[in-house]
Amino acid sequence: MLIVHEKSCYVHPHKHIGKTESFHIIEGLVDIIIFHENGEINKTISMGDYASGRKFFYRLSPSKYHTLMIQSDVLVFHEVTKGPFNPKDTVLAPWAPAETNEDKVSEFMELIANSIGDNKSYG
Repeated sequence: MLIVHEKSCYVHPHKHIGKTESFHIIEGLVDIIIFHENGEINKTISMGDYASGRKFFYRLSPSKYHTLMIQSDVLVFHEVTKGPFNPKDTVLAPWAPAETNEDKVSEFMELIANSIGDNKSYG
């Protein structure tokens, strides 16, 4: 699937039961935030398109909560996972705010942005 997000896009932290997920960044910069089950940040994978010098491909292990912190105005990426799509295979993190609660989403994303500085991995 080819996906395009603007910088302001909030991707509710989620995991896919029993499925790996691959990200291939075509344009833009993003930090993929991987969480422990309790919502604590496990690590951050800093990615960008090939010319950025950052990792441009990453395969996420099955059943890991994750979200995206988009660093550029626009992010274009190719996402691959095993199909067919079944909404029951995706679990939204219960400790993260719903997309409809804009104030809580802003607070949550600011908290993540302030927390990821020391957890980044570029390779």
